[in-house]
Amino acid sequence: MKRVCLLILLCVGLYGCVTVEKEDRPPANTAEHKQLIPVNLIRPGMSSAEVKSVLGNNMVIGYQKKDKTGIYEPINMAIPLKSEDFKRAQEKYRADFYYVEVRLPDGIISDEEITPVVFKNDLVVGIGWDFYKSLKIGDSALFLKDKKNDEK
Repeated sequence: MKRVCLLILLCVGLYGCVTVEKEDRPPANTAEHKQLIPVNLIRPGMSSAEVKSVLGNNMVIGYQKKDKTGIYEPINMAIPLKSEDFKRAQEKYRADFYYVEVRLPDGIISDEEITPVVFKNDLVVGIGWDFYKSLKIGDSALFLKDKKNDEK
């Protein structure tokens, strides 16, 4: 009887020592993406200075430990990532490409992780790949829609 009581007491005591921790972070291949800059705050009609005030001049993409001090320093990347000037129907445009989210943390910046912001006369006229590509290719439906909205 003493052995049974001792065994039960030992089991109850050991049960309190075991903990199971749930991992809070999602697995690496999840569909969740980390947004780097708030490009969703950019609206047509904003000037490039307003865009710069919202998005800044650079962004922190990581941290690097100093050798001697052990202090972490930010690794900065200038934004926009790149710019492109082009013409369509004698109108001059500029597209600034912003690195907006990490979809796959592989060290490669793909087109899916970049959002173009298109300017005309230093004002935002469109955002995103659909607008940029239709402007570059010359999609007349895009401009007909804009013309109808201007007439109203």
